Amino acid sequence: IDGVDEHVEKLAASVINIRYGAVDITAFTATTTEFETSDITTAAASHWVGRIVSFRSGTLDGQMGRISAYSLSGGGRGHFTLSSALTSAPASAVQFTIL
Repeated sequence: IDGVDEHVEKLAASVINIRYGAVDITAFTATTTEFETSDITTAAASHWVGRIVSFRSGTLDGQMGRISAYSLSGGGRGHFTLSSALTSAPASAVQFTIL
């Protein structure tokens, strides 16, 4: 099929930018707009701002939010703030994907 290779290459290039993680409430209790993870520990402040987070388990399964702030917490966990509130705070170990 004409053009399929080009589309496959574009899809493959975008997939490397997807990140996976789980909510970690060890040192921070998640809220409807903030959560932390030990799976993503990028040191650069604001690195993930503008990206979309999609929750994949628990009561938030299927909900999405836009990341409005990011920082590395003092405990070495990624701290995310969302621009809009989720319907509930994510529980510990809830799985998510950053697109």
